[in-house]
Amino acid sequence: MRRFIAGLLLMLSALLSPSTSMAADGCTVLLCLAGNWSAIPACVPPVREVLRDLMRGGPFPTCAMSGGPGNSASLSWASQANCPEMYSIYNAESGAWESCAYAGSFNVRVDGADWSTVWWSYGGDSSTRYTPIAKAQLGSMVDPKYDADQAAWDAAHPPAPPCTGDC
Repeated sequence: MRRFIAGLLLMLSALLSPSTSMAADGCTVLLCLAGNWSAIPACVPPVREVLRDLMRGGPFPTCAMSGGPGNSASLSWASQANCPEMYSIYNAESGAWESCAYAGSFNVRVDGADWSTVWWSYGGDSSTRYTPIAKAQLGSMVDPKYDADQAAWDAAHPPAPPCTGDC
């Protein structure tokens, strides 16, 4: 796995070299989404370009160099079924689910295993849920936003106490 991550970083540096066009390239975007893209200055323009393209109805770019079927990113539009609870927006009067704070997510797989889910908005905001494998490999490069949002939501919505009698 470490060799793979090193390869990803090498490919990322080659793809983002000054001689490379800044047109959204699926391989660049896949590599950026595997890490904390908003903290990597060279990743911000191509990821934002993909978000703009999606807003206009464009497809998610493909990457022929992703290293095989085990490395991929797929797009899912936000729905009540897949929106994290802390990003779900409810109607104040009826309590019914209305929407998600994010337009959709990119589910990233590395070496055939789930790596991360990047929740994104058209405005360029994102929140990434990393798997334990990704957190172990990325270390301090993990964006803490998702975990902080989850912890804040959990603190504001403690679980109901267990029933200890006639329920």
